[in-house]
Amino acid sequence: MISLCGIDNREKTIACLLLSLFLLQVAVSAKAFNLRKINNSENLSSGIISSIHQDEKGLIWIGTNRGLDMYDGKRVMKYGPEHNENFFTGSNIHKIMQVNDSLLWLQTYHGLHKINLESSAIESFDMFNRISFLNKDCYGNIYLIQGSYCIYYKLKDQECFEQVFVPGLRANDIVAFFTDNAGKLWIFQKNGVALCFSIQISRQGTIKLEPSAGYKHSAGIRYGISDDSSVFYFVDDTYTLYEFDTSAQKLLLVCDLTKHIAGKDEISSLIKFHHDYFIGFKTKGLSLLRKNDRGYVLEELNVPGGISCIYKDKYQDLVWIGTLGHGIYLYSNDMYSIQSFHLSDFIPDLHQSVSALWVDKKNTLWLGTRGEGILQIDNFQVDKKVEDHELKLLTAGNSQLRDNVILSLDESRQGNLWIGSEKGLTYFDSERNCVFPVPLSRSGKEIEFISDIYEKDSLLWVSTMGMGIIKAHIEWWNGTPLLTVIKQFSVKDGDRFANCFQDIYPEGDSVLWCMNRGEGVYKLHVKTSKLKNIRLEGYAINETNVMQKDYHGNYLLGTNFGLVKYNPTGYKVLNEAGDLFANSVYGILFDSYSDYWLSTNRGLISYNTDTESIRSYDHHDGLSILEFNEGASFRDAKNGILYFGGTNGFVTVERNYFDEGQHYMPLIYFKAITIREQQFPVEKFLSQEKNNTFLELSHEQNFFTLSFVAIDHLNGNSHSYYYKLDGEGKGWTYNGNSNVISFADLHPGNYRLYVKYYNKALRKESYICKMDIKVLPPWYASHWAYGAYFLFALAGILFIVRIWMAHQKKRRGSSYRR
Repeated sequence: MISLCGIDNREKTIACLLLSLFLLQVAVSAKAFNLRKINNSENLSSGIISSIHQDEKGLIWIGTNRGLDMYDGKRVMKYGPEHNENFFTGSNIHKIMQVNDSLLWLQTYHGLHKINLESSAIESFDMFNRISFLNKDCYGNIYLIQGSYCIYYKLKDQECFEQVFVPGLRANDIVAFFTDNAGKLWIFQKNGVALCFSIQISRQGTIKLEPSAGYKHSAGIRYGISDDSSVFYFVDDTYTLYEFDTSAQKLLLVCDLTKHIAGKDEISSLIKFHHDYFIGFKTKGLSLLRKNDRGYVLEELNVPGGISCIYKDKYQDLVWIGTLGHGIYLYSNDMYSIQSFHLSDFIPDLHQSVSALWVDKKNTLWLGTRGEGILQIDNFQVDKKVEDHELKLLTAGNSQLRDNVILSLDESRQGNLWIGSEKGLTYFDSERNCVFPVPLSRSGKEIEFISDIYEKDSLLWVSTMGMGIIKAHIEWWNGTPLLTVIKQFSVKDGDRFANCFQDIYPEGDSVLWCMNRGEGVYKLHVKTSKLKNIRLEGYAINETNVMQKDYHGNYLLGTNFGLVKYNPTGYKVLNEAGDLFANSVYGILFDSYSDYWLSTNRGLISYNTDTESIRSYDHHDGLSILEFNEGASFRDAKNGILYFGGTNGFVTVERNYFDEGQHYMPLIYFKAITIREQQFPVEKFLSQEKNNTFLELSHEQNFFTLSFVAIDHLNGNSHSYYYKLDGEGKGWTYNGNSNVISFADLHPGNYRLYVKYYNKALRKESYICKMDIKVLPPWYASHWAYGAYFLFALAGILFIVRIWMAHQKKRRGSSYRR
C-alpha cells in the first residue's frame, strides 16, 4: 500500500503524478498489441493453414491443405522446386521442420519429404504416409511414430530410416512426442503417464532407448505441447493448465481453466508468450490467458473461425496464428497498436467514406460520412469485437440532420457537438439527446458547405467551401444556440473557388490560421479582423489542408504537395521526391513530444520533427484503409487514441509504453537474380575459389537485376536501402524502399557490391552486406583467347624470322658464288 501521509503538498503532487503515470502505463500496456492479417494473404495456396515454421533468415514457411508457401514480410510466394514447381501443389502440409540451413522436412498425408534448399533436390519417403508424430533432436537426428510399438529414426549422417521397438506403445494414446535439451526422448500419453528414454547411439549407427525416470500425472491429459527447450505445457482432464520442466522434473500449476473452457471446445494449439498463454480452439477462435496482479484473466481475441496452429517468432516480439479458413494472423507487441475498421463491418449497407470523427464524454464514437449520415458507436473500444458494439445511425430521414453529407464535427463549450454539412449547421444536445438545425445566414443566404468549426468564448468561427470564413456571435436560450453573423471574410472579390477554406488552427487567443484550397494559408488576427495571405512557390503546395505547430515554433502544413515545415525564415518540403511516400497530407495529429502522425492519400506516416525521421504505414503493415480524407482526424487525449477517417472506414493508432524486442536489425540476404526477364535463385550463379564465394556471370548476362531481403516483420516497411558498386568509382546510391537493384552493361571484370539499409523506425543503420561479382569476358577476350593470340603471333613472328633468315642465307650464298 502506498501512503502519502507525512509529506508536504509538493511531494504529494509529484507522488500522485508518478503513480498516475505508472497506473496509466500499466492500463495502457496491458492491452497494447497489434492483431492483423498478413499482407498479400490472397496469394496463399489456401486459407486453411496446417503448419508454420520460421527459418534462420526469418522467412516464414506456411503449410496449407493445398501446398507450401513462403512469406518474407511483404508478399506470399508459392514454393516449388526448380525442376518440379508443382510437386507440393494440392498436398496437405501437416508439419514443417528444419534441421540445418539447407534441409527442410515436410510431413504430408502421402509421405515424408526432405528438401535441399540449395539444390532444390527432393527425397521422398513414401512409406511414411500416415505419420502420427514427427520431431528432431538438437543434433539433427529425426524421430517419428507411425502406428504402434516402434519408433523410426534417421541419424543425420544416414540415408535410410531404422526402427527401434517400444513394447506397449500406441500412437492413438500419445499426446506429445519430443526430445528435450538434455537429449532425452519424452512420450506423454493421454492417461497422464509420461515415458522417458535416454538415447544411446552405437558406433554402427543404431539407437538404443534406455528407460529413464518418467512422470505420472494425477489426471489424464487433454492437450499438450513442448517448447524448444525442456518445458512441456499441458491441460489435463480437470481443465487445469500446467507447466512441466523435464530437466528438473518439476510441475507448476498455472491456472484453473474450468469456468472458461470446460465443455466448450477442443484445444488445438497452445504456446507461452512472455507471461501469457495463447490458447487456440478448433472452432471457437483464439483466447489469451493474460497474467495480472491478481492471477490470470482469459480474453477472447478477434480472430475468426478455428485455430490450427500458433507459432512464436524466433527473432521478434510477435506470434503467428494459423486459422482454419481465414489465413494467417499476426499478433505483436509494437510501439504502436494500429487497427483498421470498415463501416461495412458495423453495418453492411454502409459504404461511404468517413469525413469527420469525434469521441464524446461517454466514449461514444461519432463517425460522419459523405452521404450516409452519422454512425454512433456507444462505448467504443479498440479491442472489442465489432459485433459487440451498440450502434445508432443518424440520418436526415430519422432525425433533424440537415443532410447526410457530413463535413465536420466539433465540440462545443457545453460538451455538445457542432455538426457541419453541405446544407448548413446542426447542433447536438446531449441532455436532450437530439440534433436540431441551427440557422446561420448572411444577407439572407444560408451558410453551407461547412468544413470546420471553432468555438471560443461567445464567438463561433466557421470555415466553408466557397463562402469564406464566418464570424458569428452566440447567444444561448434554454440550451439552444442562437447565432448572429458578425462578419464574413472572403478573398479574391468573393470568388467561390478562391474561398474554399478547410481547417482552422487557433494559435493562442489572437490568431486563427485558415487553410485554403489553392491560395495557401491565411493568418487571421482576431482583434483587428485582418487577413494576411501566405503563399508558397508553386501550385499544389498552396492547396493546404491542415496545420499543427511543433514545440520549436515550426508550423507543419499538410498540403497536396507534401508536408511543409514552415517558419518565418523559410520552409522545407517533404514529399515523394524525398522519403515521404505520398504527396497529399490530409491530417496531422500530435502524438508525444516531437512525434506526429500524418494521414495521406497512400497510408499513414509517423514523423519526428527533431530528427525528421519518417516511418510509413501501408498495406505491408496490415492497413486495409490507405486513402484518407481532409479534416477526418481526431485526437482522443483521454484514452490516448488517434483516429483517422478514410475512404472505406477509419483507423485507430494507440501508443504503447514499451518497445521490447523492437530493436531487431536483420541481416541482408541476396535472394534472386533476374536475367532476360527470367528469375533464378542467386545460388544458381554462385561460384567458389578457395574461401571466396562470388557471383559469376557470362558477358551475355551483364544486364541483370539482383533482389535482396532483410526480413523484418514489424519494421520492414521503414527500411531505406543504399548500395555501392566498387569498380565504378561511385559512392552510395539511395534506392528508397526498393529491395531490387538493376545493372546494365557491366563490362567484364571483378566488382564488389555493398548493400545496407537505414531503419527509420529505430533510427539505426544495418551492417553492410557485400557480394563479389565476376563478369566473364567473351571467348575472344578471355585469357585462353589471349594466350592463343600470343602463340599465333609468336608463331607468325617465328615464321617471318625464319623466312627472313632463309632469305638472308640465300643472299649470302649468292654473294659467295659471285
